[in-house]
Amino acid sequence: MGEDWVNQGSKLNAQKEEIKATKGKTPTPVRLKEKFSFVNVKGKKREFVRKFAYDRALAKNKAEREKTPTPNRLRRSSFSLT
Repeated sequence: MGEDWVNQGSKLNAQKEEIKATKGKTPTPVRLKEKFSFVNVKGKKREFVRKFAYDRALAKNKAEREKTPTPNRLRRSSFSLT
């Protein structure tokens, strides 16, 4: 009966040693973050990692685009024949 305790103890020690030997060598998995991007009114590419910030900036950009007409619209309206 005493031998059983010794065998169990040595098995546990072997497991502990195995854990210690591999500790710090296995890389932790890195979660790939989704990037959200769009091109703003000024033509600059904007990238966001957080969805909330992306949505807010996109809404602001959309409002800015609605306020200022694009150059194509300006050209078409200035050359209209009536």
